[in-house]
Amino acid sequence: MLFKKQEVPDNVDIDGLDELLNTLFEKNSERFVTQARRAAEKIHKGLEMFVRSIDALDSYGGEPDDEFIGSNSISVARVQKGNYISALKSALSALKDGSGPEGVETRFEALQLEKVSYESFISKVLSINSNFKIVVLGYAAQMGPFKKAFSAIENGVKDLGRELEKGSEQLNQYRTLKSLIDRLNLLTEEFRVLSEKMQSSEDIGISKKEGDDALAATKVVEIRREKLVTGASAIRQRIDYISMGISNLLLPIERAARKYDHEKKKGARLSDYISNLHSMAFGDAENAEFLSLLSGLKKSILEGAIDVKNQNGVVSHIDLISSARIADSVNEMRQLKSELEEVEGEIKACGEEMLALKSKRFNSESALKERSHIAEKSSRLEEEISSTKLTIAKLFGEYYRKQIRVVS
Repeated sequence: MLFKKQEVPDNVDIDGLDELLNTLFEKNSERFVTQARRAAEKIHKGLEMFVRSIDALDSYGGEPDDEFIGSNSISVARVQKGNYISALKSALSALKDGSGPEGVETRFEALQLEKVSYESFISKVLSINSNFKIVVLGYAAQMGPFKKAFSAIENGVKDLGRELEKGSEQLNQYRTLKSLIDRLNLLTEEFRVLSEKMQSSEDIGISKKEGDDALAATKVVEIRREKLVTGASAIRQRIDYISMGISNLLLPIERAARKYDHEKKKGARLSDYISNLHSMAFGDAENAEFLSLLSGLKKSILEGAIDVKNQNGVVSHIDLISSARIADSVNEMRQLKSELEEVEGEIKACGEEMLALKSKRFNSESALKERSHIAEKSSRLEEEISSTKLTIAKLFGEYYRKQIRVVS
């Protein structure tokens, strides 16, 4: 035949790309994994020797040799031996706990993680030997098996690294495709979300006339709210004026009132009236009791039961308070506070109405703009998704000689 029949690409769904990639990479990296596992076996044997060396040192009952540490350090080396052994066992335990393949999807990557764990173990052992140098030197004769085991581990890690390095090109290819597949998944999810937003925008779209009506209604509510705010401000000023007047009127007798309450001991307290007059209910009964307490205070001052400076001035001020119709001021202030609360409620209602009208205007004015923005972004996403699919298919062909077509 003059022309070779063209291979028909397999249709692969986006959700199936990861599985296909892992399968092909596992096959493509099989020879490197096999050799790397042989190197790892050397490490495992070295670790077994290392464990036996620890046990041998642990069971050794002899004294440390003073040849390298001096006789004065023998007892220190003997005591530190147990700590040295515990540190080595801890390093081994950490190696076993951290050498699992969690977080990786392929055997090659799992072996890479193992290599990192072994390298960390080697560094840890070197650090332990440095920290327990006196033990290493004191038991130098027993360190032979350690050195042999450690050398086997080091050599095995080097061999493992060399074998994994041989598959670095295949790993880079795998990671390139993996990154593109992850990117494609993100793009398709973003496109799905935008499509839902577009549908939602179309569902809640409001006509231009409704938006214009909302704008006109907003202006009416704004005028009403401004009048209410002005009225509330005037009420607050009147409340503050009355409150300050009451405070200024009562303040000069506040100290005398406390003395009177202390001298009287029982019954209603004049100082409570002075402190709470701004907020308390002040009907006829309360007014009569307040005036009675003022009269009692005046009498106590005149009789000398209460000592005050400027007796005549204080007595005259009590007469002024008694004739000031303070109950009218208190009740007016309470009425004003009730009116203010009502006006503030209307102001709040205006604010909520304006917010609702603003939302309706926004929906009317921005719905079309939002849909246009979503459509533009969706178009860009579609182009990037299409381009990414083509790149993925192309790289599958280049890296694994696998002809595919990515479908959604």
